[in-house]
Amino acid sequence: MESSSNPLVPPMVAEILSEVEGRWTGIAAARDRIYRLRGSPGRETWAQMLVCLHLVVSQLRHVDFALDGAVQPGDRPRARVLVSEWLAGRIPFYDVRKLHSRVDWERVFDHANRLKLVADPVERFSIEYSLPLWAADAIVKNLPEDAAAHLGAALLLPPPRTLRANTLRTTRESLITELRNQGIFAEPTRFAADGVTTPPFSDVFHMDLFHGGGFEAQDEASQLCSEIVAPPPKGVVLDACAGAGGKTLHLAALLKGQGVILAVDAADYKIRDLKERARRAGAHQIRGVAVPESAWSAEVTTFAGKADRILLDAPCSGLGSFRRKPEMRWKITQDDLPRLEQIQRDLLDRAAAHLKPGARLIYSTCTLRPEENEHQITGLLARDGTLELVPIKEILGKARAENITDPTGVMMRVFPHVQGTDGFFAAVLRKARQPKS
Repeated sequence: MESSSNPLVPPMVAEILSEVEGRWTGIAAARDRIYRLRGSPGRETWAQMLVCLHLVVSQLRHVDFALDGAVQPGDRPRARVLVSEWLAGRIPFYDVRKLHSRVDWERVFDHANRLKLVADPVERFSIEYSLPLWAADAIVKNLPEDAAAHLGAALLLPPPRTLRANTLRTTRESLITELRNQGIFAEPTRFAADGVTTPPFSDVFHMDLFHGGGFEAQDEASQLCSEIVAPPPKGVVLDACAGAGGKTLHLAALLKGQGVILAVDAADYKIRDLKERARRAGAHQIRGVAVPESAWSAEVTTFAGKADRILLDAPCSGLGSFRRKPEMRWKITQDDLPRLEQIQRDLLDRAAAHLKPGARLIYSTCTLRPEENEHQITGLLARDGTLELVPIKEILGKARAENITDPTGVMMRVFPHVQGTDGFFAAVLRKARQPKS
């Protein structure tokens, strides 16, 4: 990975980081501040600043381990940026020492030997790949050593910018052509039918095609999840955890503007934003309503009982999306995990209770923890004998499914280091038309 060409980038990012230190919700504001540079004389540096910000936030635990005992607190923000760029190979070691004289660089350069002395393998893994202990434990415990290392390394890298062509407005081929005409490298996604990949942090949101609803930013794994929902023609779909609405909008396109979709989320501002995005996308069959996380309103309950599909993209620990949202590493704690798992169970039970015979419940997360994925599905099947699993290969076909599912072809499991997508899980359950004997 090449170094920043602008020597002002590291100190500018260090200044931003010092302002949001200790409140990682501020990273979104930091990104917005950098994005605003796109319309200023400094526009050419904005992508470099985003890469630099991503690197230091992603590698924070590793960086701080390397800097332990090597820098004074007041010099830490700038040192963090330089060490993160050195670790990523963007600044050679013989240059980095010239950029900050108040750092004990010999101690920093020796940190790999200090890391070998960390006895606990999970703690050592968490430092090397800059992960919270709960995430490191989940990876080490569930993957072979080589695969764990590849996943840890993949989660450190900025992902490609992945777009979804809105087929209500355009085609994937037309989107690729328009991007290339703008000088942006673009190619079809490997697995998702309407996806397009461009380099990380590509400046695509100034395009008229975007403002006209021609495409949305949506990771390939998320697009695959929408395809797995497979709404029937003119179908009725409940998106029960709509969030920002990426899947909602995709479902509207898959329905070709027909049918009806009810998007539900606890955050009223997200529903307002989704309605505006739906208008821009020409997705006129979307309705949106904000309801508390703890219970559905009568409107949502009634709709759920009529739905052909209920999509439950549940709140989760977000481990699979760390490369896209590196600050999530530091916002979720071990204490949050039981609460998230209980929310997932409650949502699954609620959705299953209102599922009509023959309808499908699609459960998905952007985490890689079995406790939030496979265990939730097996637990629901044990509690509710009216449900049965629908193999993904029966929905997408064997050829497409074999590259994105577990060996049985039943559940979707994708990883950054294997498929190049965010880490994602999805399973499909169907309510039996006749009670099981």
